[in-house]
Amino acid sequence: MKRHLLIALLALPLAATPALALTHSAGKVSSVYADPSDLVILMTVAGSCGSNFFHVKRSSANFREMTDVALTAYQTGRTLGLYVKSCEGDRNVLSHGYVTN
Repeated sequence: MKRHLLIALLALPLAATPALALTHSAGKVSSVYADPSDLVILMTVAGSCGSNFFHVKRSSANFREMTDVALTAYQTGRTLGLYVKSCEGDRNVLSHGYVTN
């Protein structure tokens, strides 16, 4: 039984691996991109998935709010705090975030 579980886990695609836990990153926003499927935020810091790119899925319940938070941080030069819920390759997929001084 354990051997079959191990084989099944090894067969999972690496493109959508979850982050180990909800992780936190905070930094300045370098750029904001409107991707067809995501809002993409380029930060001055890397997230737990290894990249400086952070994604808000359009299917997220808080997509509009996260867009407002990201644009506020970008336009005002304030720090953006982000919580990563999973990884897509080295890209950080976000749960929620905030703007601070």
